[in-house]
Amino acid sequence: MHELSLLFNVIDTVESVAKEKNISKIKSITLSVGAISAVVPRYLEEAFPAAIDGNEMFTGCKLNIEIIPAMVMCNHCNKMFDVVKHDKLCPFCNTKDDYEIETGLEFDVKEIEIDE
Repeated sequence: MHELSLLFNVIDTVESVAKEKNISKIKSITLSVGAISAVVPRYLEEAFPAAIDGNEMFTGCKLNIEIIPAMVMCNHCNKMFDVVKHDKLCPFCNTKDDYEIETGLEFDVKEIEIDE
């Protein structure tokens, strides 16, 4: 489960920026996670309490996760579709496994909410 180490990196980064900006309390962190990334959202949720444990800046902090769909461009018909929803089969031309990934691999901090 590499999600805990990912969260430690997120927390370190957020804490560093918060200290730089004289922010003492983080209310929530929103992560964007691609549907076909190697990150499992449920594991992030389960590991989050351990990642913030004992850090007063994050007491009561909530983790929000937004899933980015896995959108691909079909190399045959040049149309975009959700590769997970359509099980790798282009719904426009029925070509299978012939596409370029456009979105769905992300792992980003999208938003940080602070306590003012």
